[in-house]
Amino acid sequence: MTCRWCPPMLASLIAGFALAATAEAQVYSRAELAKDEVRLRNAVIKIYEIGIKPSLTEAEKKAIGDFEFRFPYPKEKDELMNFYATTDGRSLIMPIMSLKALEDMATAYGWTYNQPGLSLSTIDVYYTMLRYRDPKPPAILKALHIPDDALKNPKVDDLSLRLRNEAFAFIIIHELGHIRFKHKPVNAISAQQAQKDESEADRFALDVLARTKTPALGAALFFQAQIYNLEHRSEFASEEASENT
Repeated sequence: MTCRWCPPMLASLIAGFALAATAEAQVYSRAELAKDEVRLRNAVIKIYEIGIKPSLTEAEKKAIGDFEFRFPYPKEKDELMNFYATTDGRSLIMPIMSLKALEDMATAYGWTYNQPGLSLSTIDVYYTMLRYRDPKPPAILKALHIPDDALKNPKVDDLSLRLRNEAFAFIIIHELGHIRFKHKPVNAISAQQAQKDESEADRFALDVLARTKTPALGAALFFQAQIYNLEHRSEFASEEASENT
């Protein structure tokens, strides 16, 4: 995808952040999350049952064992994208806020990509500014002034849905990878081991996606949001300090 800078949209985004000074700590209200809860839960379960589970080997299913999906509402100061497997390996936590944020990000990409003259770079700006804004800014669709009827455009709807489903699938399999390989909690291991565990879960997810012939574009979208919302090497005094974070 070729990105072209679009000053008017960037100016609108920055203005939105300026107006968000009195916003809630969370980018979505409970009512907004409740409206989409059932649909998002069903999407996750369907993606797993139809798209992922049949592609797992018997050995992988045995190593993973029985587990359940849990879809909690956010608590104060929860990260926007906060997917994880519980330390006992029995639950995959898929917060409603995180699912909605990822779905909205897919919609933002789908709409922006299909609008001549607009730039995908504004989405990167949004996730970068999430780190520096307290209280949090408006949710991405509102911040970028994406119209409520954006998904009525068939091209936008198709691209957004594919990106969302691919991202959901990657996250589900990645977290199952942590269960499969019996990874220990991050706070119980070194930063280096945590990085190795994440890489192992990533490889497992990409391997299973390849079996289902599912592109990893949605995973790339999720990683892009994480990259811009996490600390960068330039913020540390040394390579060692960066790797030990």
